[in-house]
Amino acid sequence: MRTTLLLAAGCLLLGSMLAPAQANTLADCDGSPTERGIQGCTRLIGSGSLETRLLAAAHNNRGFSLLQLGRYDQAIEDLSKAIEISPKFHTAFLNRGAALARAGKIDRAISDFVSVVGLRPKDPIAHINLGKAHFINGQFDQAIKNYNEAIRLDPNVADSFNGRADAHFKKGQFEQALKDYDEAIRLRPNFSHAITNRKLAVAAQKARIAKKETEQQRKQKAKRQAPQETAPPGGAQTVSAALRQGEMAFNKGLYESAASSFSTAIRLGPTVAAAYLGRGNAYARKGDYYQAINDYTQAIRLRPNYPVAFINRGIAYYKLVKFDRAILDFDRAILLDPGHTLARESRDFAMKRKDEQDRMPASPANNSASTLRQGTSQLNGKQESRVTNN
Repeated sequence: MRTTLLLAAGCLLLGSMLAPAQANTLADCDGSPTERGIQGCTRLIGSGSLETRLLAAAHNNRGFSLLQLGRYDQAIEDLSKAIEISPKFHTAFLNRGAALARAGKIDRAISDFVSVVGLRPKDPIAHINLGKAHFINGQFDQAIKNYNEAIRLDPNVADSFNGRADAHFKKGQFEQALKDYDEAIRLRPNFSHAITNRKLAVAAQKARIAKKETEQQRKQKAKRQAPQETAPPGGAQTVSAALRQGEMAFNKGLYESAASSFSTAIRLGPTVAAAYLGRGNAYARKGDYYQAINDYTQAIRLRPNYPVAFINRGIAYYKLVKFDRAILDFDRAILLDPGHTLARESRDFAMKRKDEQDRMPASPANNSASTLRQGTSQLNGKQESRVTNN
């Protein structure tokens, strides 16, 4: 977003106030952004022939030249001298405020612009500059108040509407910002700042609407997929309660009861992946690995980034001596959770057993299937049993 700090007329023309013999020197002290302008003012100040008011004006003009050349510290020094000589010199306050703002000393700049408003309360430019300073300082509400006063004093100044639009924009009040940008452009059709920022405000407004619509869609989808928490006929149980009961039974070794509770959770909330994981764990502890694999697979369908389901399905495949499938599931779990120790340990066991299987000759006399199934005992009881963190 583009922002600018306005400046009023920064210099005073002194020719009519001095004797004709000094005309050439005065022509050089005109506040222009040149070394010639600075040197002309320096000669005039050093002449010792200026009365107090004109000396203040010469310091102001030199300060304004320095300001335009980006030599802010020197400009501030000259403009401060002008104010010291003439304490009610509003143009010097205005220019020093601009120099302070550009030098990053925004609090002092605000103080100078407040002084300008005090000296010229009916000048809309004074209120506009104060609004700009408050805007740069992040005080958007105060900036809006300053612009409101400028507009009250003169409703035909495009900068007032543009500045207020910028403040509304920063506050996320895009409707108000667009109205003010439109008015600024109406008053000044080629106002590039207002035209550019109006386009940005339109884009920001559209982005907010799109984000809001996306968020609403996400909430609606989540609501549709959320498990039913209403009580079934004849009971007051919920999905969460059924999951807790299943986990408690599982931890006590009551796997049949655990499977029953998890089945209840599935009936109440058929899209809850943790319920399938829990019942799969119960089946696995009962030795029913095929049923366990079916439940783990359903949990993964509902929640594709579920490392625990991949680990436990891999262990079930391992118990069935299906090492290739087991290794594949362990690899997927590691991709999802690289720090999961059980996934890495299980993969190592599976790789070791697969190597043993590959080295065995295909002979009935070796009784290889029996040997491998005995090897699976190293993963007994290794299932990840936590199911409530869905």
